[in-house]
Amino acid sequence: MPFRFFDPTGRVTISRGDLPHWDQEEATYFITWRTVDSIPKNVWVRWRKERQAWLLAHEINPALPDWRLELEHLPEDARRDFRRFNRALENELDACHGACVLKQQSLTTIVADTLRFLDGTRYQLGDFVIMPNHVHLLAGGLARNAMLKIE
Repeated sequence: MPFRFFDPTGRVTISRGDLPHWDQEEATYFITWRTVDSIPKNVWVRWRKERQAWLLAHEINPALPDWRLELEHLPEDARRDFRRFNRALENELDACHGACVLKQQSLTTIVADTLRFLDGTRYQLGDFVIMPNHVHLLAGGLARNAMLKIE
């Protein structure tokens, strides 16, 4: 799968549900999802409060839908400091909280088979890893016309 990084000058479709979703034709995405019990609620709440306080201290309103764009205007040392929130979250995932149901081979197989099922039709599947309580994967979008032909 050829990697195509996000092109900030290219056409982007932004949709909104609970979170904003940015879509760029043929771009490569790094995706992580986790089981609901992978981070204890008190840790999640504390992490969100600390991140919100940091953003407000740097005059970024986290309630705005595009607050992440404001990070780009901060000095590099501040952006580097902000990345610690993502590292902290990854560390919590790697601590294997919760039932870790994806340790079960039968469930790991279901997830892997499901990821592979639409490979080449809805997306180009790159590498993936199934951890005990979360999944990481690389996937590339296909051209819009390729997806429309399949539907």
